[in-house]
Amino acid sequence: KMVQKLCLPEHILAPVGTISAPFSTPAQGTIVNVMTMPSTSLTGLSDATAYDIYVRAVCDPVAPDYSSATLFNATTLCLPFAPTSTMPYLQDFETFATTTAFVEELCWSATSVDAYDWNVDGAGSTPSSNTGPLAAFSGSNYFYTEASSGSAGTSEAILNGPQFDLSGLTNPSVQFYYHMFGGQIGDLILEVDDLSGTGWTAVNTISGAQQAAQGDAWLLQIVNLSAYTGQTIQIRFRAVSAGTFEGDISLDDILVGELPPCPDPNLLTTNGVLDTSAVLEWSENGLATSWEVEVQPTGVAQGTAGAIYENLTASNPETASGLMAETTYDYYVRSNCGTDGYSAWVGPFTFTTKCSPIIAAYTEDFEMFTAG
Repeated sequence: KMVQKLCLPEHILAPVGTISAPFSTPAQGTIVNVMTMPSTSLTGLSDATAYDIYVRAVCDPVAPDYSSATLFNATTLCLPFAPTSTMPYLQDFETFATTTAFVEELCWSATSVDAYDWNVDGAGSTPSSNTGPLAAFSGSNYFYTEASSGSAGTSEAILNGPQFDLSGLTNPSVQFYYHMFGGQIGDLILEVDDLSGTGWTAVNTISGAQQAAQGDAWLLQIVNLSAYTGQTIQIRFRAVSAGTFEGDISLDDILVGELPPCPDPNLLTTNGVLDTSAVLEWSENGLATSWEVEVQPTGVAQGTAGAIYENLTASNPETASGLMAETTYDYYVRSNCGTDGYSAWVGPFTFTTKCSPIIAAYTEDFEMFTAG
């Protein structure tokens, strides 16, 4: 709109803060020539750099006769990181500034739909009580979501990671440590964009509290990205709020590198627990297609002879049968990775079978129940 008749626009480009308008010596910046159309593509820029871009109309460069300059700001993206099997990418956030208003640093950025957002802590626990860890997994700094201003199911906080060129990895993976303790922990979702224009795809979801206390250890999650081998991708972590009370989700030590030869399974759970059977499920983090499963009465160590249920060629999910009604059990699982050996045993995950069906007629006067 500022280009008048017979006046042509020109751009003057320089890193932020190096020049200011109005400028009398355009050589201080880089003049990207006089254009015949009010648009241009800027090339030869440095990655991850903030630029001041001044635009003015050139009506008579001899007189000279210029319009006033209009300032635009633009920041170039980071070049894709290129991890290899011997040199993975690791971000532990130790150089990040601690803040309750994180926006962008070192190719990481954050967005949110409201005050439920990602912050950087370096002082131990998060500002909210009864949620979050007591310390970082390593060092002092880690990311966390501040849940106090969120709304269950609608508030989202997104932590955008860099782009990664995966061509140097045979079986790429994302590995990260997480701490999810609190009464209203929502979802932590890892998403991948393959830059093809199709958008983001969820590749891993962790839901609900995963620790029983603030002092519990951080947990490691390994996500297989073999489907993206040879591609350039971007990753992001999307946190979905489950309420405004005790819902801080924490992240630390994010690594992009080669998938370990035989990583441990995790996220053990049960589904369809009956009186004499239970469906056991877990998350496989590697390439294993066979697992070993063991079920013991609660309190009996894994590996003790005489397991109530054992399968050395289990599938996922696995139905454990032959259990006793109204009994509490622990189950353990490990991955069989063939020539790469076995993972460590993971567990216990504790569950209780249901009562056996009672044949009618039946009466209960609750006289044997504990008052309370």
